[in-house]
Amino acid sequence: MNRRLLANAHAWLSLALAAPLLALVTTGGILLFKNDLFAPSLMTEITPDVGLATLLLTSRMREASVILVGDEERPLHTVEWTNGEIEYFDASTGAVHEAGPRLQLEHSLYLLHTELLVGGFGDLLIRVFAPLFVLIALIGLILWWPGRAQWRWQALFPGASRPRLLGTHLAIGALIVIPAIMQMSAGGLLAHNPTIRYWLKPLATIAPLTEVELRRFGPGDSADAIAAVREAYPQVRISQVSPLRSSADNSAWIFKLRLPGESHPNGRSLLEVDVASGKFGKLSDARRDDIAAAYDDTLYPLHVGSLTGWLRYLWVLTAIGLCLLIVSGVWSFLKRPRRP
Repeated sequence: MNRRLLANAHAWLSLALAAPLLALVTTGGILLFKNDLFAPSLMTEITPDVGLATLLLTSRMREASVILVGDEERPLHTVEWTNGEIEYFDASTGAVHEAGPRLQLEHSLYLLHTELLVGGFGDLLIRVFAPLFVLIALIGLILWWPGRAQWRWQALFPGASRPRLLGTHLAIGALIVIPAIMQMSAGGLLAHNPTIRYWLKPLATIAPLTEVELRRFGPGDSADAIAAVREAYPQVRISQVSPLRSSADNSAWIFKLRLPGESHPNGRSLLEVDVASGKFGKLSDARRDDIAAAYDDTLYPLHVGSLTGWLRYLWVLTAIGLCLLIVSGVWSFLKRPRRP
């Protein structure tokens, strides 16, 4: 393959996509530690079930798109409203929590990372850019490979001259290319996740929805409903709650659960809960061993660094390396000699 053609493709693609890639890499590296950096330390004892039960009895919650349930690491319930707005509630009490500068900054970083601050169009751009990011990394690896024997640690320290900048660019790229391709591939797959799940659906071993063998709870008693779930599954994590839109009187909810044995940090099992009537509906148990389940249980934890204890530290080092790679590459491109 023509090496000059590859080099030109690598240079111009990288230059064109440098700004969005830098934005995604920087925000992604910061958001890996969002609970440590942005979640407030509330003085009240963390009892998320009490606050969640309070929210479910609030009539305004029928306008919620989803409730992201808090826990000890993040003592806030985050409510995404159907109009796109975000509001926070104390996980212990269900009381409104003011979105201070840290939470506002976190939300802005999240929007920049997921949609480049331009809504649905930004989401579309990321889905288009994602495979190109991986392509750029692969072309860079192909270009570096013939000269791999000349790689030296000393080249990691940049100089002002263009040859030194190029040497630093190649050295950093060689050092991080494998984890960078892994991370960007995971992000790209997540950007296209609905389509990929549709493709994998025929491979899934989908058990029919079954009635849940749980005790009845007091009609209108959301706290008792949550307690009944925990009695049946003592180690369950309730990660998300959303209104069951098909409910005639809008009194039913869908609980997203992480049942014992599930690998996904947020779980993928779904439970219908009709608070008004005191009845549970159908349960979709995600604990199954097939290709589709393995994909879901691996991809998101891989991307956010929760697959293993050390992975997010590798990802943040990769993010730093990618930032340096982008800056050194653009800088060396701008310093290229002009043709007469």
